[in-house]
Amino acid sequence: MTAQGKTAALSARMLAVAGLVPAGYIAADIGCDHGYVPLYLVSHGICPHVYAADVRMGPLERAREHIALAGFEDRITPVLSDGLMRVPVGNGGAQAMIAAGMGGRLIVRILSDHPDKTAALKWLILEPQSEVWLVRGWLMEHGFAITAEDMVFEDGKFYPVIQAAHVEEEGEAIRPLVGRAAKRQERLLEGMEAQGFTPAEKKDALTHFGPQLLWNRPPVFSAFLEHTIEKNAALTGQLTGACRAARDGGGKERLWQRQRQLLQEGELAKKVRCFLQDFAAEEGTAK
Repeated sequence: MTAQGKTAALSARMLAVAGLVPAGYIAADIGCDHGYVPLYLVSHGICPHVYAADVRMGPLERAREHIALAGFEDRITPVLSDGLMRVPVGNGGAQAMIAAGMGGRLIVRILSDHPDKTAALKWLILEPQSEVWLVRGWLMEHGFAITAEDMVFEDGKFYPVIQAAHVEEEGEAIRPLVGRAAKRQERLLEGMEAQGFTPAEKKDALTHFGPQLLWNRPPVFSAFLEHTIEKNAALTGQLTGACRAARDGGGKERLWQRQRQLLQEGELAKKVRCFLQDFAAEEGTAK
């Protein structure tokens, strides 16, 4: 059996993550679990080398076993590390970082813990499973352009996947993508302003729904918008009863605050849906 034949098949979600990893770069998979993504990237010739990092020894040992079974000990390096702490970055180390299968708040913490290392990365491939707006907002405020996005519906859930490039990177493979991303975002913001979006609504539309998803409008994203509208309406109704029944003043206030957040997000999703219908008609098939 070939080394590639010994690697485990990836789920649709993890295939989407691997699909946004640029070819030819050394990568670090933070929170690698059993090492399936590093194995896929190396066996398919996408990355010349991958650091498989995890904060837990148990999963890292399973990854080490899988790496040895596939015969990739010389191309995948297991690292016991909390985030990027012990992962080599730049100067022959990782050029791209992958963080998938964890919450958005944790991803932001990992990106923020070692700012010098994060700033030395050329690419970030991120799959936040909650609070994705925190991740997109962090990227936009810390010198990274969202150059591509994907979304997967798997096991009843929607999973966004983000590819971001460092805006100060001068490489020929990155600079055109950053420029194109900036033009797309500018065109989206112009369209939103023309339709009466406030500055806060424009920012929230980009961080909650993603500039590249808004631009490309894949069918799964349309389904996600509808799901957001319906889910938030249902949860808002449920919270109304819970708020009235709550006896603790602080608990009641937290419930009302959550209800307001859901209402605002639902209304924004409706406004974005209307905007995209007009925007698609204006832009046609142009990308």
